[in-house]
Parts: sequence; structure tokens; C-alpha cells
Amino acid sequence: MAARKSRCFKVLLVGACALILVCCSTESREYGLPIALGSTSDDVRRILGKPTERYGAPQIGDNGEVTLSQTGDKIVEWYYPAGIVAFFDHDRLTAITLHTYAGYKGFVPYAGHVVSGITLADSKPTILKRLGTPTKIENDELASGTDRDIAVVWPAEGRYYWRFKEYGLQATFLNQAQSVSKEEHLTFPKDKLVSFVVEDAALFDKDLSRPSKANDYLFVWSRPMQLPINLPITQSATCRFKKSLGVGFQKPDTESRRPDGISYSAHDEDETDTVTFIDLDTRSPTVRSNGGQAAFRVLNSDKEIVSLVHTTLDGSATEMYTIFRTEGVVIHSTQLRSPLIGPFGVIEMGYCN
Repeated sequence: MAARKSRCFKVLLVGACALILVCCSTESREYGLPIALGSTSDDVRRILGKPTERYGAPQIGDNGEVTLSQTGDKIVEWYYPAGIVAFFDHDRLTAITLHTYAGYKGFVPYAGHVVSGITLADSKPTILKRLGTPTKIENDELASGTDRDIAVVWPAEGRYYWRFKEYGLQATFLNQAQSVSKEEHLTFPKDKLVSFVVEDAALFDKDLSRPSKANDYLFVWSRPMQLPINLPITQSATCRFKKSLGVGFQKPDTESRRPDGISYSAHDEDETDTVTFIDLDTRSPTVRSNGGQAAFRVLNSDKEIVSLVHTTLDGSATEMYTIFRTEGVVIHSTQLRSPLIGPFGVIEMGYCN
């Protein structure tokens, strides 16, 4: 079977989604952005011009055709020349995101002041010094002994939150170096600023009140901000994994007097071992991975998910992928009966683009 070969078979329990931020605190800060929270889309366009991209929630028609709605309560507008991403709810600007890098042709990072004279080019120490003590800090966990200077494709991040009187602010930094493009030899160092988000008070209070992700889960892997927005997944996708969980049944051992039992183990995955899905709009899509290429059978396919399965001829092993189209994530599982170690399984979850 052309199975994806995770290291010794493992799992990725992932959290995802980068937060946006808001306002509020006992202290006001000098606000430097050219647009203000609460503005209408017309107000924003009068200042920034016509948006480069505008989209709402993905919509899939009865014929399977996917479109991004241009109307609706929640709309996102990208202004490439200004380096600003604007989020609207019922035509009211509720959040502003400023990326230091986006990878899109024509996108220019915002060059002006954000808050208290800070710019996207400032260092982490400068930002922390000018903004003062954060209201909350979240850090993705790094394995013991990790060299933060070694670049990885999808690095761990740290998110810092400040609640000011009139808005909330989130700054996301790299907790380890990032390999952005091998072709362009582009690498970002640890502690580099990834993005700022300014968010309206009601949303910020929600984000601030939820438990810290680091305390809730075994592992959290935030969705990288550099991933292209090509959702929902329709015909093809390339996915990566970061961690996996392996389970196995251990037979009784009379010599060591060990009873039978089930073992659990978590492992790191190699992010460069991608899995590519081709012809997802057919009944016989192809899956390419570090284990080779194989045709998979479609168990189920609808507007939200597509489930694929492959079984060896002797029936000793089964591999399955479930792709969640609109979220851009995939769950991969492998179950087999090994003559050496007995029943064994692996599950992992990854991001797709």
C-alpha cells in the first residue's frame, strides 16, 4: 500500500486559527492607522480605494461549483497597496489585520504607524517596551531541546494581547525561525513579527476570556498566516503534518510478566513530507506521498467533506483521509495488523492549501 509513512506512525492534534484583536484598557494609546474601527465599507474605500480582493463565506452550488460570496453579513476585504486586511460584520469594520509578509503579488506591507509610533519593521523588544505589559500571552509549545534558530516550514508562534481603552491589539511573533520559500531562499528569524491585529471590544473580550490554548491541549499548532487563501478545497490540495499519535496492542509477555495492553505514543512529523491530492472531483482521486502514489476510493463527498480510503489486497492494512473543504484541514489515519507488533494505528491532522 502506498501509505503515507509517518515517523513510526504518529498523530497530530492541532488547534488552529490565528486570533484577531481588539480594544479596551485603562489606558489610551496613540492610534496611527488611516482607518478606524466602526467604519462602513464605503468609509474605508474612500480612504484606501477599491479593495484588491473581496469575499464572504464560500458557497457551493448544486452542480458542485464553488464561489466566494460577494454579499452577506461577514465580509473580508484585502487592500494590497496599503497592506491592510479589513473585516466587516454587518458593514461595520470590526477588525484590521496587518501582515508583515503575505506572498501575494502586489501586496505591500503597511508602512505607517500602528499604535504608539510602532511600525511593522520594529523588533520584538521595541514593541514590548512601547506597549508595556501584555494583558495575556499565549505561546505554542516547543519540544525540549528545539533549536529556535533552525528554520522550519510552519514554526511555533507566540501571541501577545493588549487591552486598551478604545481597542484591543494582538501581536504574533515567530517562536522559531521560518523557512518561507526554498526557491527564493527566503527565511525569517525567530522573534520576527508576523502580524498585528486590531479588533473591536466585544470580539476582543471573547478572545481574552477563553482559556489559554497552551493549558487546554497536549499540543497546539496555529494555522500559518502565510498560507494562501484557496478555500474551499475542490479539485486538488497539498497538505502537511506536524505531529501524530500512534496506538498499538501489546501481547502478553511471559518472560517479563507483562500483561497485554494498549500503548500510546506521540511523535513529531517531517513537515517537508507533503501529501498531494489530485482529481478530488472524481470518483478515483490520486494521492501522492512520501510512500508513493495510489488510487483511493471515495467513501463520501459533499459540500463540506470528502473521505477517501485505500485497502491492501490482503486486507491487512487500511489508510483513510478525510478532507474538510472549507476549513482546509485533513485527518489521516492508518490501521494495520503487523506480524511483528500486532494491531497498530496512527492518526494525524494537518493543514492544506
